[in-house]
Amino acid sequence: MQTELKAYQVGDNDIVAHYSPEQAASFLCNYSGYPEGEFEASDVEEVEDSFLDAPMQDEDGNECLPLRTDLDAATEPTYLHGWE
Repeated sequence: MQTELKAYQVGDNDIVAHYSPEQAASFLCNYSGYPEGEFEASDVEEVEDSFLDAPMQDEDGNECLPLRTDLDAATEPTYLHGWE
């Protein structure tokens, strides 16, 4: 049985919703076309509540809904956010 989806930061620039750090790392490799093993569980951190609840801004500086909104709406593992 799967647990609830959590937000994980994988590497420096990406956040995905998944069930475990290992699965989040593998998901990002598949999603982004990286070789399997490019990211491992040691490259993954659970995103803190304060970040999930903070207002976001788009590239033009417009305020957007917090990241938690997308996490709560997710019904399966998914890519949530990235930046360069």
